[in-house]
Amino acid sequence: MLLILALTFSGGCSKKAKANRHVQAANGYFTQDQYDKAEIEYLNVLRLDATNITAIRNLGAIFYADEQMMRSLAFLNKAKKLDPGDLDSRGKLATLYFAAGATKEAREEATFVLQSSPTNENALFVLVDEAAKPEDFSALRKRLGGLRQKAGEHALFHVANGYISLKEGDQATAEKEFKSALSIEPRSALPHWALGNLYLSQTNTALAEPALKAAAELSPVRSSRRLKLVSLKLQAREVAAAKSMLAEITGKAPDYLPAWIYSARVSMAEGNIEKGRADLDRVLTRMPDNFDALSLRAELSLAEGKVDKALGELDTLIARFPNSVAVRYQHAVASLLNKDTTKALTSLSSALAIDPAFGPAILLQSELNARKGNTAPAIASLTAYLGRRPQDEKAKMILASTYQSAGRPADAIVIYNKMLQRDPENRQVPLLLGLAYRQQGNEAEARKVFQRAVQARPDDVAAIAQLVDLDIASKKVEGTVALVQRWIDRAPKEAEPLFQMAKIRVAQNDLKAAEALLSKVIELNPDAVPAYYMLARLYYSSGQMDSALQKCELAYAKNPKDTSTLLLSGMIHAERNDFSKARDAYEKILVAAPNSIVALNNLAALYADRFGQLDKAYALARKAEELRPTDPHIADTFGWILARRGEFGLALGLLKESAQKRPADAEINAHLGLTYYLMGDESSARPALEQSLKMASAFFDRAEVEQAL
Repeated sequence: MLLILALTFSGGCSKKAKANRHVQAANGYFTQDQYDKAEIEYLNVLRLDATNITAIRNLGAIFYADEQMMRSLAFLNKAKKLDPGDLDSRGKLATLYFAAGATKEAREEATFVLQSSPTNENALFVLVDEAAKPEDFSALRKRLGGLRQKAGEHALFHVANGYISLKEGDQATAEKEFKSALSIEPRSALPHWALGNLYLSQTNTALAEPALKAAAELSPVRSSRRLKLVSLKLQAREVAAAKSMLAEITGKAPDYLPAWIYSARVSMAEGNIEKGRADLDRVLTRMPDNFDALSLRAELSLAEGKVDKALGELDTLIARFPNSVAVRYQHAVASLLNKDTTKALTSLSSALAIDPAFGPAILLQSELNARKGNTAPAIASLTAYLGRRPQDEKAKMILASTYQSAGRPADAIVIYNKMLQRDPENRQVPLLLGLAYRQQGNEAEARKVFQRAVQARPDDVAAIAQLVDLDIASKKVEGTVALVQRWIDRAPKEAEPLFQMAKIRVAQNDLKAAEALLSKVIELNPDAVPAYYMLARLYYSSGQMDSALQKCELAYAKNPKDTSTLLLSGMIHAERNDFSKARDAYEKILVAAPNSIVALNNLAALYADRFGQLDKAYALARKAEELRPTDPHIADTFGWILARRGEFGLALGLLKESAQKRPADAEINAHLGLTYYLMGDESSARPALEQSLKMASAFFDRAEVEQAL
C-alpha cells in the first residue's frame, strides 16, 4: 500500500512540475510576442492541467489578437468561469459577443467591466457601438459623465463622446472631442485613429493620412489599425507602400496570421496569384478554418478566372459558415461572373434574410432587379437604405439610374443636382445629369450641362461626344465642328476627336471624309471597335458589302463581346441570301446576350421563313415578345409564326394590333391578310393583302400575297 501511494504521489508531482515548466516557457514566449510558440506550450499545459487559468486566459488573448474569434470566445468564456474578476478578458469577451450579434450578452459584460474598470476601452466602445437612437445617446452621455467622475479625465471619454456626436451627424463637435482627447494623451493611438477616420470620411486625405499613420505607429505590431492602414494603401493602389508596411509587421511578428492574409491581398493586387496562395497556405496550415483565408482563396480563384472552382469553394464556406452574409454576397458576385443572374439573386436574397441591412447586398440586388426591369422593389429598397445611410454616394447613383430605367428621369435629375451641389468638381455626375435631361426630352438643359462640363474641363471626352450627338440630332453641327477641331488641334495623335469628327462628316453626308477619318482612327487605335462598326455601316449603306463584312469581322475579332458588329454582319449575310451565316451570327449574339431583342426576332424569322423550323422559331419569337410586348415588329414576327402553326386566335390579336401601330408596313399587312386567308375569311383578307401590295414593290411574302389574291 505504501508503495502504491508513493507512486501516485510521485506521478502527481511529476505532472504538476511538467505543467509548470510548460507555463514558464509559454509565458516567456507570450511576453516576447511569439504567439505561435506560446500557443503550443499553453496547449501542452492544458493537456496536463485542464483548468490552468493562465493558459486559458492567455490563449484567449492570443486568439483574440490573431482575430480567431470563435476560438478566442471559447477560451475567454472559460477564463470568466474560472476567474469572474478577470476584467481584461471580460472586456474582450464583450467585444466578441457584440461582433457575433449577441448584443444583450455584450452589454452585460461591458456593464460589469465598467463598474470596476471605467477606462476599459473594449467595454466602453461596445456600449458606444450599440447606441443607435437619440435616447441611447443621451443615456450613454450620462453614463460617460459618471465614469469620468469615477476615473478622472481620460482621452477615452472624449473619443467616446466624439463617436456619439458622429452618430448624431455632428462632425464638428466630434472633431473637437477627438482633438481634446489628443491634447490629453498625444501618445495614444485612439484619438489619432478617430481623427484619421473622420478626415477619411470627409475625403480629406491630406489630414487623414498623417493621423492614421501616427495611430498605426503608436499601436502594437499585432494591431488591426496597422492592417487597416495597409488596406487603405491597397484601396489607393499604393501597393509598394502596403507591401513595405506588411514586411515590417511580418518581420516583427511572423506568426501574426491576419498580416499574412493581407500579404495575400497584396500579392493578388500585384497579379502574383502563386505567392498569394502560398501566403494563405501559411495561414490555413495553422488554422484550417480561418474564415478570411478561405474567403480570400475563393477570390484568388476568381482572379485566375476559375469561376467554377471559386463557386465550389464558396459553397463549402457557406456550409461551414451558414450565417455569413459576406460569403453569400461573394457567392452572388461569382454567380454573376458565371452569367447566372438567377443564382446571384438567390444568394443575395439569402444574405439579406440573415442581415436585411447589409449594404453591398442591397445595392447589388437593386442593380440586378433594375436590369431585369423590376424597378419598383429596387427603388423601395434603395430609398429605405438611403434613409439609414444618407451619405452613401454609390447608392444615390444606383437609385438615380434606377429611376431612369423606370422612366422617371425627373427624380434622377433631382438626385444628380443635389450631388453636384455637394461636390461641384465631380466629373461623372454632369454626364449622367445631361443624359437624364435628354431622356426627359429637355435637350436645351442637357446642352447647358454638357457645355458647362466642357468649359470646366476642355478634355471632357464624354461631354463633347454628347454635344456632337445633340448637334447631329438637331442637324446643326457647325458649332460642334469648331469645338471638335480645337480638340484635334490640341491632340492630333488621339483617336477619339477624329472619331467624333467622323460622326459629324457622316451626318453631313461627306462619306469620303468620314471614311478617311475612320481609317485614321483605326490606325491610331487598332482596338477602336466603334470605328470599325461605323465604317462597316458606311460601306453597308453604300452597297460595299464585302468591305462592310470585312470591317465587321475585324471589329468582332477585337471585341467578341460587342454584339453590334455581329448584328450588322447577320443583316448583311441575310441580305445576300447567305442565311446559314446570318443564322450563325445571330446564334453567337444570343450566347453573349441571351435577351438581345433584335437577334431573337431576326433569328426567329430566319428559322420560320428560310429553314422551316417553326418550333425553334416559336421559342425565339415568344421570348422576344415577352421581353418587349409593345413592339409591333416583334408582335408581327410572333403572330405570323403562330398563324403558320394554326394558332389563329392568338395570331390575329397580335397582327391586328401591329397593323394598327404600323398601318403603312407592307410585311405586317401581308401577314394579317394571309392569316385571314388561312382562316378562310377571304373578305377580311383582301383589304389587308391589297394594302400590302400598294405599300412596297418587293417584300418576302409578296408572291404568296399575289397567289392568295
